[in-house]
Amino acid sequence: MPSIKAAVGTLIVVILLSDCSTGYRSVAFDGPLKTLGGPVRLCVTSDRSRAVTVGSDVLSNSGSQPLIIDSLHLRAGKDLTLAGAFLVPIEGKTLLGDGFTFPPVAGQVQGDGVRWDLRVNPVGATLRPGPQYATPGKPAPMNLVIGLVSGLASGGAATGVEIDYHIADQKFVATSGFALTVRNQPDSCARGGY
Repeated sequence: MPSIKAAVGTLIVVILLSDCSTGYRSVAFDGPLKTLGGPVRLCVTSDRSRAVTVGSDVLSNSGSQPLIIDSLHLRAGKDLTLAGAFLVPIEGKTLLGDGFTFPPVAGQVQGDGVRWDLRVNPVGATLRPGPQYATPGKPAPMNLVIGLVSGLASGGAATGVEIDYHIADQKFVATSGFALTVRNQPDSCARGGY
């Protein structure tokens, strides 16, 4: 009968070999990419099949090296689709916010220091180390602005946004603390539409 040590050793070798195929070492969940945290339940209403903006989260790099975002997707999404995403530098204390059409039009983008003109696609974006809140002389934190759509009359939900990123050859995963709900009926969030 094989020993527990031998079984664990075999399992470790299998895991290490499987990681070789990705080009990364093992995935870590405690990396330097930080979000505003949570848990927070967020409900927005939208017209059926039209994307709605959710822009209440901030990404910052608490590490000492730049990080590169590889992908982002909805976590445990049910009847909800990610229509698009942007990283928007913020130089003040205001975020873009929620409930606008996606992408927002010029009149919807307001707030002290929301730099919509400098928005970038998050996939492939580099985040330099910097504070979570705007600080003069430091890299600006980034407002994560996503578009969500649900074609169902009742809407859809997700437990958050998962962000895959890397620093050199180390891969990480960060998850926003926002549970997201989109309702396609007027005032359904105000009536407890979570």
